[in-house]
Amino acid sequence: MDRTVLALLLMLTIFVSIVAATGNVEDASAASPIWVEVARGSGGMGPAENGTDLFSVSHSEWQVRWSVVPVNSGLPVVDGSDFSFFVRPELDQFLNVGAVSGKVFTEAKTGTMVIQNSLNRTFYIDAHVAGYTSYELIVEENVNSPLLDMVPPELSVYSPQNKTYVPGNITLTFTVDKPPSLLWYRIDNYGKAIILGNYSIPGLPKGTHNITVYARDEVGNIQASEMIYFTIEEPFTTPLIIAVVITGILNLGLLVYYLKRRKD
Repeated sequence: MDRTVLALLLMLTIFVSIVAATGNVEDASAASPIWVEVARGSGGMGPAENGTDLFSVSHSEWQVRWSVVPVNSGLPVVDGSDFSFFVRPELDQFLNVGAVSGKVFTEAKTGTMVIQNSLNRTFYIDAHVAGYTSYELIVEENVNSPLLDMVPPELSVYSPQNKTYVPGNITLTFTVDKPPSLLWYRIDNYGKAIILGNYSIPGLPKGTHNITVYARDEVGNIQASEMIYFTIEEPFTTPLIIAVVITGILNLGLLVYYLKRRKD
């Protein structure tokens, strides 16, 4: 066999052996999860309906480590020893992206829910632990998993503008540069009115008002528009002008008549 071919075969054999022994460093690094804590919650000792506050993740893979501990192991096994944890997106209380349930007897129970979700960023955990038990929840995300969309939507509001309007419905007109999952506005920093798109705002009283429009995209990024100030006032109409002119003429006539009588 040609020496060149033998040399090439030898080099290929050495390369395959090295890869087999060490593995592909880049692939191994990408496959190894790196878990970073983002939230935790705890509770128990009686009927409980809580869990965690709202939390946001920035990567597509995350997990919930949970534990349930009986406080009094001498209690009989009854329905009151049930427990359940439901992981839900902030805006959909009926959607579970992760769930676990069971019973606590005489020993602590632990487990991990691994969740892969790229359609939302903000979640909460609804915890139900009855009986004399306590629980702990720890939320961690894998920072080696794909990064979620972090760019908020862009809002452009065209109406109302910073000017004076006559009493009546105020038209709210705006555009969003990506599909929203939720739209809402606040008038005078009060309330939260959810809308589906451009909207006619009824019944605003006379005076100065402000409005802010909000948009949330399908991943959970939120953007608020600049606060827009506007005023609602009665217009200075033609009949009103005529009335003012007539009143002025009458007053002037009375003044002339009064001055003339004083001269006489």
